[in-house]
Amino acid sequence: MKFNKIIYIAIVGLFSIVSCSNSNDAKEEKQTQETNLAANQIIFTPEQYKLGDIQTGKIQKRNLSDLIKLNGNVKVKPESIVSIAIPFGGYLKSNSLIEGQKVKKGELVAQIENPLFIDMQQEYLKDRSQLTFLEKEYKRQSDLRKEEINSEKSFQKTKADYQSMKANVQALKKKLQMLGISIKTLNKGEICSYANFYAPISGTISYSGAVKGQYIEEAKNLYQIENKSDVYLSLSAFENSIGGIEEGQKVMFSTSKENQFKREAEVTYTGIASGNDQVIPVSCKIKEEDTKDLLSGMYVKAWIEKGKKLQDVLPNDAFVQLAGKDYIIIEKENHLFELVEVLKGKTQENLTAVVLPSNFNKNEKVVVNNAYTVLSAIKNLSEEE
Repeated sequence: MKFNKIIYIAIVGLFSIVSCSNSNDAKEEKQTQETNLAANQIIFTPEQYKLGDIQTGKIQKRNLSDLIKLNGNVKVKPESIVSIAIPFGGYLKSNSLIEGQKVKKGELVAQIENPLFIDMQQEYLKDRSQLTFLEKEYKRQSDLRKEEINSEKSFQKTKADYQSMKANVQALKKKLQMLGISIKTLNKGEICSYANFYAPISGTISYSGAVKGQYIEEAKNLYQIENKSDVYLSLSAFENSIGGIEEGQKVMFSTSKENQFKREAEVTYTGIASGNDQVIPVSCKIKEEDTKDLLSGMYVKAWIEKGKKLQDVLPNDAFVQLAGKDYIIIEKENHLFELVEVLKGKTQENLTAVVLPSNFNKNEKVVVNNAYTVLSAIKNLSEEE
């Protein structure tokens, strides 16, 4: 309102300057005009109009909807959050990763030392060698059995020994693979004293739980990696609104730092109330280009359209208030401005629905910029009278 007051003072000053430069006839004509003005009108000179930066527009038609308002947070999808825990205890050989650091899928993130790993590899090589022998013996016994040279009992024992050893080798192989030990390298006879752990996804380290040289217990969470770009909206709606929310509906949202609802998402899932507050969880897929600058945990405001209706609308800045009532200001010929009382409706995307008087001409020019400057001038003129 300070700006409006300054504008008005400048406008009043211009009134004085212009008046001094006019002839007596011009003064009388202007006084006659002002005398004929209603209490809700004012005339601006061209200089006052220019100084006030007055802009006008016309009543528009727009489809405005009933809005279901929601709020919630940005969250990382569950499949894009991975915890790295070791299946066996051991000492942390390397730990150069810190929270906030980015890693790529397949990148080495930790090395764990444990003598048990050596024993497991040794056992694997021993059993693998034994398996080679039993495989040959099993084939030999199979051939003999076909010719009925050996006994069924002898064949079955060889078969059982072979299958048992094969299972042992497969189990050891899987355990070693879980430890990140290369089976290909091990098959060459090269034994490693430590296990390697690699990033299963690309993302950012959100948790780092150990330091170099520390003994890590079995199944302890060593790191957590989050792909923070793979996010979704986790919103909340009241139970009485859920009837208007359906899968596939468009959702417009903004972060707490944004004034306009320009980001877009789509409803993918609605849950059921889990507490006494009767709040329903609503999950939404974010439009890819609107994920920029979004971080997990960010608070968001959102709305969903329901039941569109064609209505008369004006920009939000076209409305002024006086004595608790809503008005718009129209511009007549020769910069004559007039207050018109209206009723405001719903607001959506910087547009507000308006209920106009029955005799209102929708071709009238409506002040859509600096309307309060004109209102201040009308109020001050009225007080002077």
